[in-house]
Amino acid sequence: MPYDGKILSRAMARFDEDKQHRARQFRERQQQLFAREPELAAYVCAAVPHTVGVLVNSNTKRGNVILGEKYRTLWGQDFLMDTLCGWAAFTHTQAVLVFDGYKVPGNTGEKLDYRGIHVVYTKERETGDMYIERFLQQVGKNDHVRVVTSDGLIQLSAVRTGVMRMSSAEFGRQVAEASDQIQAFIARMHQSGGSTIGQRMKKS
Repeated sequence: MPYDGKILSRAMARFDEDKQHRARQFRERQQQLFAREPELAAYVCAAVPHTVGVLVNSNTKRGNVILGEKYRTLWGQDFLMDTLCGWAAFTHTQAVLVFDGYKVPGNTGEKLDYRGIHVVYTKERETGDMYIERFLQQVGKNDHVRVVTSDGLIQLSAVRTGVMRMSSAEFGRQVAEASDQIQAFIARMHQSGGSTIGQRMKKS
């Protein structure tokens, strides 16, 4: 039987279509899983009360190796810091994030700048609430300062010193709204084309 190049071409075209279809299905499945990541993090934290972080590991290589080289933090200290960094940059707000080091033996405390926000680790026998109260006394009355906490005593201290107060749930909603706006902005940049971010921003 003579060689038929048309049959081979049709077979290759069908193979490419199947490959694109499988890739499209994989991307759709990924998006569905990503959308439920907050639920996964909440479930793990509820099941294991002392959880300090929830990470997702990605392994796209074939073989019997379980863990891959890429990690993403769904919940925990790194996630909180990165989320607050994005919100602060998007809203042009100075942010101070306080971590409680009260029960860490020998902890001397630490202050550092992390991607545009100020991070404070309190020292041994100093709670985060104690640091915030002292910080409020130093700031004094200031309409531009907001304290984000669901602790009733800290909210009361904020009222007494004359600064704004906000619950953690309310702040979480604001951060989520900002995140949606950031994602929409990025999507518009991709749609507008341009080889650089600056060119895309000009078009948008």
